[in-house]
Amino acid sequence: MQREPIKAKNTLKKSTRGRTAHADSVRKSKQSALNKRRRLPSQEMEDVDDLEFQSLLLVLASDQENNILEALQGLKAALSVFNAERMDKVAESGVIPILVKLLERPASSTVELITVLWCLTFITSGLYEHTKLVLPAVPTLLNFLQNPELAEHAAWTLGNIAADCEEFRLYLIRHGAIPPLIQLLKPHDTEMLKVCLWSLCNMARGVHTPAKSFFDHGIGPILLELLQANETPEVVQELLWVLSFLTAKEDKALQWLLDNNLIAGLLQYFEATDEPVLIPLLRVCGNIASIAPDHHTDSWQVAHIQTLASQPRFLYMLKRVLTTSSDSHVVAEAAWVVSNFAARDASIVEILVQYELLSPVAHGFLEGGYEVRKETSFALANIARTTKSLLDQVLAFDGLLEGFIHLLLVADVDVVTNALYFLQHVLVNVPQSVYMIESFGGIDALESIQDQDSGANSRLANQLIDQFYGDDYDPIVSPKANTVPAFDERLAGAGRGAHMTKPAWQV
Repeated sequence: MQREPIKAKNTLKKSTRGRTAHADSVRKSKQSALNKRRRLPSQEMEDVDDLEFQSLLLVLASDQENNILEALQGLKAALSVFNAERMDKVAESGVIPILVKLLERPASSTVELITVLWCLTFITSGLYEHTKLVLPAVPTLLNFLQNPELAEHAAWTLGNIAADCEEFRLYLIRHGAIPPLIQLLKPHDTEMLKVCLWSLCNMARGVHTPAKSFFDHGIGPILLELLQANETPEVVQELLWVLSFLTAKEDKALQWLLDNNLIAGLLQYFEATDEPVLIPLLRVCGNIASIAPDHHTDSWQVAHIQTLASQPRFLYMLKRVLTTSSDSHVVAEAAWVVSNFAARDASIVEILVQYELLSPVAHGFLEGGYEVRKETSFALANIARTTKSLLDQVLAFDGLLEGFIHLLLVADVDVVTNALYFLQHVLVNVPQSVYMIESFGGIDALESIQDQDSGANSRLANQLIDQFYGDDYDPIVSPKANTVPAFDERLAGAGRGAHMTKPAWQV
C-alpha cells in the first residue's frame, strides 16, 4: 500500500541494458508480490544440478513410460527450489504440454498424477507466461476435484492459476471452477477447507469477478456456517479473506450477508490477536461501512453500520490494534476502518471518540510511517468535519496541522486531495488559521501543487490561495481575526469505501 514518489519517465535510459535491467526488476517485483498470495508445496526435497535437470526434461519429452515416474519425481525436486532461469527452461523445453497430457492419460497411476500436480503447482507459481501454458489442463483439474485422492492437489493448482491475473480468473470462472470448489467446502475436512477457501479467495480477487458468480452457487450460507464452526486459525484466515473480497463487490452480496447475520458471526473473532486473521477481519468490517462512489449510503446499510458501531468488542479491537500492534499493515487497516465509520453520522463519530479512538489515530498520524499516516489522515479528516468541537480536538494534537501540510507534497493524489479539503475546512472554521498554515509552509505547499498538478487538486489549491491569501490577506492583521464563522461540515471529504480499497496483497 505504501507509495513512494516516482521519478519522471524521461530520466530512464532507453539502452538495451536499461530495458533488460528494468524487465528483470519488474519480474522480481511481480514474483515477490505473487508469492504473497500463492502457495508452494512445503515438502523438503534435495535439489538437482542443471545437468540432471536437462536429462529429466529429455526423458519426459521422449515419453519413455517406464521412466516417467522417476523423471517426474526428479522434476518435482528440481522445481521445488524456485529459480526463474529453470522455470524458463521448463517452459522452453515443451515439457508442460507433456505434463498436461499425463494428467489426461488413462494409464497414469494416482502417484504419477499427484506428482504431475505437484509439478504444475510449482510451475504455476512462476510468471504469466509459465502459468498460461498450464491453462489447457483446467478441464482435467476440475474433473479431479471429484476425486478424493486428487481434489486437494487440483484445488492447489487452480488457486495458483487464479492468483496470477484477472484474465486467468475469468478463464477459470467461465470453465466452471467455482461450483465444485464450493461443494468441497461442505464436508468440513480441515485441509480441504483451507485449500479450497484459499483457491476461491484468489478467484474472488479483482474488480471483474462478480460476487454473483459465487452466490449463485450457494457460497453465502456455507461461509456464514463456517464462521460459527470454530475452525482452526488457518481456516478462519482464509474464510475471512474470501469474505473480505465478496463484501467489497456488489451491494447485493454485502446486503445478503448482513441480512443473514454476518456481524453476529464476526463477533467471536474480535478478540483475535493473530495478525494474519486481523487484517482480513478488519477489511470485512471496513467494507460493511463502505460508501458508494457518489458518497451516499443506502438505508439498508445504515442499520447494520450502527449495529457494528455499537458493539464494544469491535470498538475495543480497534483501540487495541491502534495502540498495541507493531505491524504497520494492521494499524493502517484499523485506521481505514475508523475512517469509514467516521464518514457516517455524528452519533457514530461520538461513539468512536467515547471509546477513546481519536488519540491513537492521531498518534499514528504523528508517529507512524507513511502507510499509517495515509490512512489516519482520512480518519482524522472525517472526524474533524463532524462538529466544531471535534475539529478543535483534532487540531489540539501538537504537530497535526503541520503534518497535513506535509501531505500536500506526497505523490498520492487521493492523500493530497484529502489534505487540501482538510485545510480548507480549517481555514473556513478556525480563526487565525491562515497564519498557522502560512507559518508551517502552507502557502509554498499550495503553490507547489499549482505548479505540478493540472487537475482538480491544482484548482482547489488555487482557490484556497485566492480566497485566503489573496490581495486582502494581511500577514500582520487578519481582517477576519475577530470573526468566528459558522461551522460548515460540508467542506471536508466524505470517507472512502470499498470502491477505493486496495487489497492487502497490494498489500
